[in-house]
Order: sequence, then structure tokens, then C-alpha cells
Amino acid sequence: HTYRHTYIMTSAIMDADTDRLIKEVTTGITTGIADLFKEEKPAIYDRPYINIQKADTLQAARDFHDSIMVKEAPSKCVTTITQILYLQNNTGEALSHLEATEVFFGVTKLFVSRNAQLRRMVYVILKDLYMLCDPSDVIIVTSCLTKDMSSDMAIYRANALRVLVRIIDTAMLSAIERYIKH
Repeated sequence: HTYRHTYIMTSAIMDADTDRLIKEVTTGITTGIADLFKEEKPAIYDRPYINIQKADTLQAARDFHDSIMVKEAPSKCVTTITQILYLQNNTGEALSHLEATEVFFGVTKLFVSRNAQLRRMVYVILKDLYMLCDPSDVIIVTSCLTKDMSSDMAIYRANALRVLVRIIDTAMLSAIERYIKH
């Protein structure tokens, strides 16, 4: 009876040790295999704009006034707009009224570009910045947007309409309505 009790106890301990050992081995193998297939990527891809400076980005935005640069390097403008949007929405470093107005007017100069990606970013940043500008400043961009509404390119018409809906107030509504009816 004692022998049998000892055998059962020893067997239970061995089973527990075996289970623990099997678990350690399989966990080690699984972890090892997962490590083999883990893709190492630099942290910069997770947050590419983590080290951007507001002053540098605003300085780069002054290039929007250079029509030659806008036509020859639209990707640089796209990057600058993306950085401004990142600063505005992710860092807590919101643009001041004066900075937003300056960028807003610079962005209106980007309507000369026919680059589709840049044009989309122009629409996005206009929707983001209009709230920081005076309504009297926003009127300036409505003429560009109404021109885009009569464009041959459907994407320009659709995006211009989306931005106009966001930025117009009741005073501008009747004028734009007349324009649309013509």
C-alpha cells in the first residue's frame, strides 16, 4: 500500500515536472520561431515626424509662394503640408492665428499645381486651418474653390465642394449658390 501511494505521488510529481518542462520547451520554441520571423524596423517608421520643429516647418511653408518650386517639386509641398497637419493635430503645438493665416494664404498659391496628390493635401489643410483664420481671410480661397467646382476633373469638383461646405458662412452662401446655378 505504501509502495503504491509512493508510486502515485512520484508519478504525479513527474507528470507535473513533465508538463512544466514541455511548456517551457514549447514556449521557448514558439518564442524562438517568432523571433526568427519578427521584422525589425527602425522606430523612425513608427513616427516619422517625431523630431520636426514648428519653426522649420513654417519656414518650409514659405516655399508655397514660389510658383516654380511648387510646379517642379510638389512632393516637397506635400511633405510640408503633412508636417503642418502633424504639428497641428498630434503634438499640441497648434499654430497661432497669425501663423495659420500665413500658411493659409501660402496654401492658396498651391492651386497652380496640377499634381493630384498635392491638390488633395491642399483641400485637407484648408479644411483644417480655416477655423484658425478670420472669416474675411477665408473669402480669398472661395474663388479658387469655385473655379475647381467648374473643373473638368471630377476629383477637383468633389473636393472643392467638400471644402466649401466646411468653410462658408451664411453670408457667402447666397453668392456661391448663384455661382453654382450658372
